[in-house]
Amino acid sequence: MKLLTAFLCLGVFGRLFGAEPKDSFTFIDDYLAKWNRFAQGDESLVPFLRDNTEKFEVSLAAALRAGDNRAVSRVVFYTVVQVGGFIDIESPLGKEVTKVFGQLPVTKGKKGEKLIFAGDLYFWWKQKHAEYPAFSQYDEWEKTDFAREVPIPMYEKIHAQPKKEG
Repeated sequence: MKLLTAFLCLGVFGRLFGAEPKDSFTFIDDYLAKWNRFAQGDESLVPFLRDNTEKFEVSLAAALRAGDNRAVSRVVFYTVVQVGGFIDIESPLGKEVTKVFGQLPVTKGKKGEKLIFAGDLYFWWKQKHAEYPAFSQYDEWEKTDFAREVPIPMYEKIHAQPKKEG
């Protein structure tokens, strides 16, 4: 019983004094690295990504809620690496994104859901990136031929179109 009490106290102590955020960012960054590898063709990562999406989004939302500015670049990277990804504003992650990122355009999805599109986050990041810690995975991705030839031009083309009222 004393051993159980000691482990419980250590767990509470670790959460109070910072052990959890480090572990969360290790998982967050690992998940994003795997998404990037999947986007480059490694289909063996599909089961991991599928099985860990909820844990990832909950962890990222918690980091935003805690005010950890490192989470901001990870949100942007999460959507852009998916080439046209989005975040549902009614999801736990979406609710935190709207609090931290402020007013962003919202797109209506096929099922009527309200979505924040990767391209809008991409341009938000282009304007605000100096205010937040850099994320090396994002910086490396942005320099790849693939990013410069596929998603970035797609985001630029969509961004240049007049917004529909509605």
